[in-house]
Amino acid sequence: MSLTLHVPMVVARNPVARSIERARLKAWHTNTALEMQLMQHGAYCESLLVGLAEALAIAIKASDDLDDPNDIRGDLTRAMGYLVDMTNAGRVWDSQHAEALTEALDVAAQLLGVVEPQRKVSAWDWMNRAREDADA
Repeated sequence: MSLTLHVPMVVARNPVARSIERARLKAWHTNTALEMQLMQHGAYCESLLVGLAEALAIAIKASDDLDDPNDIRGDLTRAMGYLVDMTNAGRVWDSQHAEALTEALDVAAQLLGVVEPQRKVSAWDWMNRAREDADA
């Protein structure tokens, strides 16, 4: 399942709609974390890998130019490397990375919860452009 949002402006400006969207993202996060822990080693998982890659990429991009004394971007980038490895291995799950990727998803969610909204919007826009370029 893809994380990237396509939120119409009417939703973006509506506090009730934003609350609903936050709940949807929280459910996605919970479901994805469970899916990672329960996925069988070697199982085909293209949509999981894509969703995780998008989530991590958005968090990495949103944290550009922020002070990072604990190397959070480095941890997220290493987790992204696991996703690249699994993609290159045929889009199959490598269960040895489940815990690290679950932690990376948690960190990404926490990071996106504290950065300024404009940073998140810019990161989502960047992700959408990257996907469009990849699809072209």
